[in-house]
Amino acid sequence: MHPAAADSVTQNEESLGRRLAAEVEKDAKIVSGPVADRVSRIGSTLAEAAVSCRTPAAYGSNEECGFRWKFKVIENSDVNAFSLPGGYIYVNTGLLKLVESDDELAGVLAHEIAHAAHHHLTTILRQQRRIEQCIALATFVGILGNARGADLQHLLVGAQFVRIGNQSRDTLAAEEDADKTAVEYMLLAGYNPQGYIDFLRKLDIKQQDNPRTPLGILQTHPLPHRRIAYLADVLAARGINAVTGLYPEPVRARAISNQLQTDVYSVVVADKVIATLSTLSSGTSSKERAEQAADRINRALDSGACSADVRVDEDSFSILIQNDVVLTIQPEDAPGEHERRMLLSRAKSSIDYAIWAEWVRRHNGTANAVVAKR
Repeated sequence: MHPAAADSVTQNEESLGRRLAAEVEKDAKIVSGPVADRVSRIGSTLAEAAVSCRTPAAYGSNEECGFRWKFKVIENSDVNAFSLPGGYIYVNTGLLKLVESDDELAGVLAHEIAHAAHHHLTTILRQQRRIEQCIALATFVGILGNARGADLQHLLVGAQFVRIGNQSRDTLAAEEDADKTAVEYMLLAGYNPQGYIDFLRKLDIKQQDNPRTPLGILQTHPLPHRRIAYLADVLAARGINAVTGLYPEPVRARAISNQLQTDVYSVVVADKVIATLSTLSSGTSSKERAEQAADRINRALDSGACSADVRVDEDSFSILIQNDVVLTIQPEDAPGEHERRMLLSRAKSSIDYAIWAEWVRRHNGTANAVVAKR
C-alpha cells in the first residue's frame, strides 16, 4: 500500500476509535495505578511486536497500523476485554482478577491487539455490503451515541463484530485470526502461549459452573474449548505441544445426579456438562433421559464419529450424530424457546469438544507436554 493511503487508513480508524472511546469513557470508571500500569506495560510490549512482526492476516487486512496504542482498565466486575478501531484496548477489572500471570494477561491483550492490527471491524463492515463503508461507520457511531453506561459497553462489544444472534462466518474467521496472531505476538515478545490456553481453561470452568449466565467475553467469542482446540493445533504446527486439560483415558459420557437435587441428572463428558435434563410430563425420569443420552453419545464416540457427523435439528431441538438423535432439549428443560436454543447450542459445542478430545487422545496420546517456560 502507498504510504499516503496507509496513513489515511490509520487516521480514519484512529478518528473513529477516539469517538467511540469517548462514548465508552463517559460513564465508565477508568482505573489508574499499578493495575493499569501492568496492563499498559504488557500491552505496549505486544504492540511493538505487532508492528515489527507484520503477521499476515488470515482474515482482515494487511494494511499498516501505525496506531498510537492505548491500554486502559475499566472498573467492572464482568469478565471481559475489547478493542476499538485505531488501537484502543480496554480490559475490565473482573477479567484481571481471573488472570494469575503476565503470560495469561498477554494472551488476552495480544488477541485484542490482533483484532485492531488486522482491521477486523472495518473488514466485517465492508463484508456486510449493506451500505457504503462510510455510511456504515457513521451509522455505527450514531447508534453508540444513544447508549449509556454499562449498556454501551455491551453494545460496543457486540456491535464491534456486527453480531446479531449467532456469530457469522466472518466473525468466527476474525476470532481465529486473532487467536493465531496472538500466539505470534506472544512468542515474539517473549511470553509463553501456554498462559493463554490456561486462561481459556479458566473461562471454560467458569462457564461450566454457571452455563445459563454466560460471561461477557463469551458473548462475542467462540466457547473457550473451541479456542483451546484451535490454539493447540496452531502451536502443534510450530512444534509446540500445549497442556489442553485432556485425560489419557477414553473420553466417556456419563449421567450424574445433581448434588442439591438428587432426582435431577446431567449428561457430562470430559468434565463438561452437556445438558441438565428434567423429568418429562410423560413420566420419563431425568435419570433415564440422561443415561440414554450418555449411552448414545458413547456409541458415537466408539464408532469414530467426527465433528462433521454432528448436526442440530432446530425444529425438534435435537442433536444428531451420524443421523441418529442423541439428545433432545424438551420444554421441561428450559422455560422458553430462546433458552432451549441456547442450551442446544451449548450441548452441541460440548459434544464437538468430546469428539475432538477423543480424537486427540487416540492419535496423539495425552498431548499434554508442557510448553517450555521462557
